[in-house]
Amino acid sequence: MCITGLIMQANPSILPVVYDYKFLQWRPGVLRLDDRDGRARYAFSTRALLPGWYMIEMAVTHDRDVATSVFSALGSSGDDVLQEFYVPCKQGRVSKRLCYVPVGTRRLICEPIDGAGHFGVETLRMVWLHPGFAHDRLLRRLSAVAPEWQNQAPADIRAALKARARGGRGLTWTKLARETYEHWCSHLDPVNGYHRRNALRESQPEPVAYPSLPITFVVPVRQAGLDALDATLSSLPAGSRILISSDIPQGDIALPAGVDWMRVSYAHTDRSLVNAAVATLCDGYVHVIFPGERWAKSANALLAPLFETHAGVPWFYGDDDDLTEQGEREAPRFKPDWNPDLLNGYDYIGAAGIYQVHAVKKLGGWEGDTWADARHAMHLRLVKAFAEVPPVHCPGIIRHSRVCQMPRQAGSGVLGQLRQSLPSAGVFPGEVPGSVRVRHALPAVLPKVSLLVPTRDGIEILKPCVDAILSLTTYPNFELLVLDNQSTCKRTLAYFDELTARDSRVQVLQYDKPFNYSAINNFGARNASGEIIGLINNDIEPIDDGWLREMVSHVARPEIGCVGAKLYYPDDSIQHAGVVLGIGGVAGHAQKYYRRDADGYNYRLKLIQNYSAVTAACLLVRRSVFEEVGGLNEEHLAVAFNDVDFCLRVGMAGYRHVWTPYAELYHHESVSRGADNNRAKRARALSEANYMRERWGDMLFHDPAYSPQLTLAFEDFSLR
Repeated sequence: MCITGLIMQANPSILPVVYDYKFLQWRPGVLRLDDRDGRARYAFSTRALLPGWYMIEMAVTHDRDVATSVFSALGSSGDDVLQEFYVPCKQGRVSKRLCYVPVGTRRLICEPIDGAGHFGVETLRMVWLHPGFAHDRLLRRLSAVAPEWQNQAPADIRAALKARARGGRGLTWTKLARETYEHWCSHLDPVNGYHRRNALRESQPEPVAYPSLPITFVVPVRQAGLDALDATLSSLPAGSRILISSDIPQGDIALPAGVDWMRVSYAHTDRSLVNAAVATLCDGYVHVIFPGERWAKSANALLAPLFETHAGVPWFYGDDDDLTEQGEREAPRFKPDWNPDLLNGYDYIGAAGIYQVHAVKKLGGWEGDTWADARHAMHLRLVKAFAEVPPVHCPGIIRHSRVCQMPRQAGSGVLGQLRQSLPSAGVFPGEVPGSVRVRHALPAVLPKVSLLVPTRDGIEILKPCVDAILSLTTYPNFELLVLDNQSTCKRTLAYFDELTARDSRVQVLQYDKPFNYSAINNFGARNASGEIIGLINNDIEPIDDGWLREMVSHVARPEIGCVGAKLYYPDDSIQHAGVVLGIGGVAGHAQKYYRRDADGYNYRLKLIQNYSAVTAACLLVRRSVFEEVGGLNEEHLAVAFNDVDFCLRVGMAGYRHVWTPYAELYHHESVSRGADNNRAKRARALSEANYMRERWGDMLFHDPAYSPQLTLAFEDFSLR
């Protein structure tokens, strides 16, 4: 059974729908189309649907990077919404979610995707759950995703919630648990979810007092921007220094008190207007804001503690979003903390920079073809001039920017600065607008790479992996060590003999002990002869012949620890694009299930960048670094999270990690080992997760390569 459809965006409030659908039998009741207001929704009768806990199981295909199915429980009037819950659409895969159907529900409405696009509903089930079972699942989910309950036993969470409920009239611990669950597990995609979240937050009062900051707001104004100037000036905090730099005379324009206007008769660009204004300043910081843009209401409150604790830092940056012509906020850019490799390839800091006046003057102001080019080049120049003092990130929206198109290619200012800073690297236009690909040079003497491939039987998996590596890898100096963990399959053993006979780059080493992924790879590293260690799963298949050259070019950089690749499932959806700490309680893969050609959240699927960890399914690290931190953790992490733990220890040793989208491989995830689907495996998985939480604590919930505004419940960069 399948429901398919097309939702076409016509205007912000009406969504005309074209349908081609079949009725889906659903117990109790029959699913039917409900499009009274033009939205694609399916309703089912709930006369036999008891209030209580259910498990929604849903699989939806769609043509968007991120999509959300929205369920609404309606009361007797048909319009009063008693409860809403959101289910992530994992591109044709089944998503499961606990939900509570409240008393009084008469209809349950489902919107397969929240927004415009094609969709197909492949699976839709609701399974009633016994309250005791549901409560146990609920508490375990809270332990995994809610920071206040991390690593706590379900019984302890229940006791704490009961104690809290006794302090409030009419509250029960189950209601508190449901509210916490909805807070942390609701799926808000970055497009439609942002509108819903803003509607909730903007209904709440803003701070009464706005702390004063040593920021001068420079407003470049041309004739075309005069109509939008008032909106910008009215958004700036009272008492701020505001300097308008313009190539037109002030004339009869009425300005608020405390706003200065300076005429720059020679200005031909926004850059020259800004430079002329900054030249008149003596101290403090400067922020550039154009007519029509707005300073966020809570920006000063967010920035004040950072200015206090990081006094004298050359520059700060915050998050921002766009303003439509209708004044609505969209396209939030929730950014990571300092991410130098990401900045080399793309100006992720953008318009939200705040710069020390002395630092800007030291560099001679902004230089570049366009304002976007000059801004990115300024950020790169600041990095070079103040290498020991990275910028400080304010993780919250500090400004609302104009909707503008990035140039198709990076300008001469950015390209020239990168070529000056990285003279041995190749610098080329990147895959997304305004981006750059930096292709680092290989060492003069190519280091030898030892690729370690643990395996046990499974020739159907191993042979495609090994054959693809040997035939598709153009990097010349590598060896492939097959680490055989007690294989008995005759075909596999014969393949080992055939491999070593025909290719001198291959060795088969016997590891005759029980399976322990960490121990097997440590054994392989001790027997390897290369200066670089490559951890490779036996279900990996390279796609392009330059994958190893790309990874070696990064791992050979002295400041880099581990290097990870872009991995796909066989259906060409993303399996790994970096690891985000905290997802699911320990760590998860970034932007999992996105389409292969997707740009990702703020283009991050197409950009080289730094992550806190990368998967050991395909990971390179220098042997010296591997030995410096003692290799993988054999004692506590025999199967899961050993790569995350290893990367964190390498990071603590002073190295940063790189993920590159220019090394692409297929990964048939966990085919060889199998899923954790029996009691012993689940107990082992729980033990390893608990070890990670005890070992790394709060670090797992404060990933500098992510944003605290993004969820830890899902892997798709949806909103918290």
